[in-house]
Amino acid sequence: MAASIALVAETQLPAINLHYASAGQELGWHFDNSSFAITLLIQKPDASGVFEYIKNMRDADAGEMNYSGVSDVLAGKKAAKQLQIESGSLVLFRGRNAIHRVTPTQGNTTRILVVLAYNSEPGIELSEAARKTFYGRLDSPRLPFIISEVTYPIKNPCCIWRII
Repeated sequence: MAASIALVAETQLPAINLHYASAGQELGWHFDNSSFAITLLIQKPDASGVFEYIKNMRDADAGEMNYSGVSDVLAGKKAAKQLQIESGSLVLFRGRNAIHRVTPTQGNTTRILVVLAYNSEPGIELSEAARKTFYGRLDSPRLPFIISEVTYPIKNPCCIWRII
């Protein structure tokens, strides 16, 4: 089975993204800027590429950042939960207050994840560093454009809903 995905944005950098992780690639510990996100795992890697998280590490809305707790996570002193998901798994996640990461992928199969990010208030943007990382630019085009179009074989699709 193959899938073709095209994403289009009209006025701002998109709130929907495709993340690809080939062998050895990872996404380090971080918090999200968005109020919540929905992720859909399109393709699972051969091994690893596991989503790890610690719920309620901080309360960003109240300004309680818990720097000492974050330091413990970064130093490996606090254990994280692992969410085992398969291709087709849909996850609703509040990453603004839960520190999370994706471990390095292994094998020849690229991990492909769709991320839909949402905020409860309009006009909230990623930092310049995050925009440069995710989009390779800082500007917000005013005309419709195609963000990405890919065709990949998808191995063993299934449908699993998870809310964490």
